Formats: sequence, C-alpha cells, structure tokens
Amino acid sequence: MSGKNKYGTLSQADYEKYAVESYLEMSDGSKLKILKTQAKEDTSNGYTLFVNPAFGSIILGWDEFLIEAMQDFDIIYFESREKVSSKLVKKAKMDMDTYSDDIKESVRQLQLDENKLIAFASSSSVPIIGHTIASKKIQPELSIFVGPILKIPIPTYMHLMILILPAFFVKLIRELAYFWIKRKRSESPEQAAKYIRVGNEADPKKWKKGLKHFATATYEKIYPLIETKVLVIDESEDKMHETEITREISSLIPNAELVDLKTNKNTHSKPIVDTIREFI
Repeated sequence: MSGKNKYGTLSQADYEKYAVESYLEMSDGSKLKILKTQAKEDTSNGYTLFVNPAFGSIILGWDEFLIEAMQDFDIIYFESREKVSSKLVKKAKMDMDTYSDDIKESVRQLQLDENKLIAFASSSSVPIIGHTIASKKIQPELSIFVGPILKIPIPTYMHLMILILPAFFVKLIRELAYFWIKRKRSESPEQAAKYIRVGNEADPKKWKKGLKHFATATYEKIYPLIETKVLVIDESEDKMHETEITREISSLIPNAELVDLKTNKNTHSKPIVDTIREFI
C-alpha cells in the first residue's frame, strides 16, 4: 500500500491487488460493487465469507483481515448502497428492507451455497445482516457479528445536523465528527485515522438519505428472531463499541456464542480469522 494523507491513512488496500471487481445489478436498477477472491484449491476450506462492513466503512480498515482470510476462504467483499462506489437509480430507497434485499439478491446472483456461507458483519451492518436472516431472506451456515449495536452511536447534535442541513454542510459535520472520534470514540490514533478516512470518502447525499432511516432506529427486536448459528465478537477495550451492549445482544440471540477479542485491531486482523477457523 502507498500514499498517505494528512491523517496517516493509506490510499490502497493490498486486498484490492488480488480481488476481481464487479458490479451486481439490484432489482431497482441500482448497481453495487463487490470484490471477489477464491482461495487456492490446496488451502481452501470450502466456505465463502460474505463480508458486509459497517455503514460507510472502507476496505482499508479490513485489509489485514481480508489478506489473512483469503488464504482458505472464498471472499465476497460487499459494498452497500451508502458507499461511494454504488451506482444508484434516481429514486433509490435506502431503508432496511432494501438493504436486506440487496444482500439476498447478491447471494442469489452469485449462486452461493448457503450451507457453506458465512455472513460477516460489523457494527451498523450487523442489524442489516440480522434482519436479512431473521426475515429468512438468507440462511447462512454461520454469521459473525463484530461489535453489534442496538442503535447507531452518534451524538444527538450530529443526528439533527444530518437531518436538517443540506448535504453541502457535510464538511462541517465531518470536522465535528473527527473531533468527537479522536477525543471520545477510538482506542488508538490508527483507529481514529480509519474512521476519519471513512468521512473523507463519504458521499454526503447517500449518507444523508440513509441515515434518515437508520440513525434513530433501534434493533433489539431483530436479534431474538435469528435462528441460525451466530458467533458474536466483543471488543471490550474498544471505545466505539460498548461491551455491555455486545453481551446483551449475544444473550438475545438463541443460538449465539460470545468471544471477546478485546481490541478493534484484533477484530480486523489475524486473531479474528483464527477464531473463525477454530469455530467452524
């Protein structure tokens, strides 16, 4: 990887050098980007990881995880509607049902075997994967929920600004968010830099439209309806995800197992891949 910006983040993920990029067309005509790799035949375990990172999350934050996982898992790295890569129709919807339909349609188009499918979600994408499974749009063999949430953890003032102000005010919102992240919601400068890079690459109009649906919603009713196996990953030392909430969510899921990997770094690199390997 090369090319640092003023926050120290890197411009390209190593995983992108190996992955095949393509777009899937959804039923409303919108097109969503995926990156795909296949494990070598002699190291493959036969499972596919369908990776749906958090709202606005970028691939740089998952590079170490993806490079390690691609050794024995086939990987679909899925970029959802709010990502800068999406090509949305003019009146595209950005609600929960649409997001979960996107996942269902992607799994169908890619002809993924759900008996060998592992749905991987983090933070704000966990309720989306959870809703998709709870409504039986997909039934993966296993789901991995990293730092799951009951609601999106943003301050009230930022939420009001998102709803009220025009999209061109996003620069001001970003600067406030950067200050909040660096002071309150990151365990290290490296983690803060990743979140800041998310803001730099955010599409203001897509975020504004999506957060109208997601910023005030709560998701506690979704988790008890999930019948498939779930591995819940706690990050007990991470300021962005409260361990009490992670443990509460784990208790709500009938067939869940909880593992604490302590740090955000561990959940984005080799330790979490090793945990998944042991679990399956």
